[in-house]
Amino acid sequence: MNENIEDSLASGKRFPLIKSRPLILGIVLGVLFLIVAFKGSTLALVGASLAKVDLIPYVVGVGMYGVYLVIRAYRWKLLLADISPILPFFPLLKATFWGTAANVVIPHSGEVLRSFMIGKSLSVPATKI
Repeated sequence: MNENIEDSLASGKRFPLIKSRPLILGIVLGVLFLIVAFKGSTLALVGASLAKVDLIPYVVGVGMYGVYLVIRAYRWKLLLADISPILPFFPLLKATFWGTAANVVIPHSGEVLRSFMIGKSLSVPATKI
């Protein structure tokens, strides 16, 4: 089993940051939701409302969330060290991000999604992860 992981890593297989279909779908859905959310509002009204907002708490929150994801991905790297001592960090970070997002929609589904994503990227069965 470890041969498959080492072959996958030695072949130089890349883990792309984003694929075009999900990106395009996300942008289209985002624009549609923004249109629905701001229907009936004027740009001046939205701008005036945003001018009153203190952005520091939001920037700090986004930064802390990023640190949280990196720490969780590193924890996965430590937990999976028995499977392969050399695990690329990006697939773990990506799986952690999507697993956390899935947990918001359906509680505890993120662990299953994370296992499948990491298993797929390393050519290892999800049950072993």
